[in-house]
Amino acid sequence: MDTARVHSLPVKISYDGSARVETYFDSTRVRLEDGTETATFRGRPLNGVTACLPDNYRLFVTENTSKGDTVRLTALKEAQQFNVWSLDTNPEAAKVLKALTWLDVANDVFGS
Repeated sequence: MDTARVHSLPVKISYDGSARVETYFDSTRVRLEDGTETATFRGRPLNGVTACLPDNYRLFVTENTSKGDTVRLTALKEAQQFNVWSLDTNPEAAKVLKALTWLDVANDVFGS
């Protein structure tokens, strides 16, 4: 399966297709010495960090292929990490990163 490059942006976009991220977003990215990144989106400055999923977890980019009452998602790409971006705050304080912490806690409590 192809590997996805996933970005969590603090914006609402009414579009759910592919985007030319390399052309319009990656060209503004700068990696800082502390491991964080900066970029711009529609002229707004963003602060970013790369988040890695815990072992045995994957993030999937899916397509809704449902027919009738049966819900079906088809996996198109997968990722083990993604970028989290914020506007005016430290990206490490993002709610999605706090949720990843709970995956580790759940694994410790209920793990194999």
